[in-house]
Amino acid sequence: MSAGAGDALLHVVYRVGDLERTRKFLSILGLKVLRERDISEEKYTNVFFGAGPESNAEFVSLELTFNYGVESYDVGTGFSHIGISLDDVATVVEKLRGSGFKVTREPGMQDGTPVTAAVEDPTGYCFELLQMTRHDPVAQIAFRVGDLDRATKFYQALGMKELRRQESEEGNFSSVTMGYGSEADSTVIQLIH
Repeated sequence: MSAGAGDALLHVVYRVGDLERTRKFLSILGLKVLRERDISEEKYTNVFFGAGPESNAEFVSLELTFNYGVESYDVGTGFSHIGISLDDVATVVEKLRGSGFKVTREPGMQDGTPVTAAVEDPTGYCFELLQMTRHDPVAQIAFRVGDLDRATKFYQALGMKELRRQESEEGNFSSVTMGYGSEADSTVIQLIH
């Protein structure tokens, strides 16, 4: 199966325990509310955040699910991070810190890549902040996988292409970056083993 012109990653869903603090967190990252729906009979709210309209699949949105009465979640070991591109990582880190959010890695070089930092949202999800300019700031979604080749084949079956494969210098992990387009112009999935 090859990727067609209309194939795209549309949204990523994750559950949050503090909807209002997560709203503030994402707004500091430059994302805005695209739409919101409250399904009171099923006791949950969905809020979609992104940089632009969902209608033409030009931007990936983050779909937050808030279940009434649930204040926290076990983030688990399979999720790694959501990568967000920013023009000035250090300034955003200071805004997050000033608003009481946890900075888990200070801005700096990582693996020869210009300024990156890591922060935690109110539920405990890791967001990697990447200093780069992109049309869509939702740059990557990263997962830890048990079988890298099998996971790669799964995403290829969805029409994604393998864009990059790398081994860490220490040899303690491998990763494959998958996408419908290049890393410069589309949101990618990073598989880490």
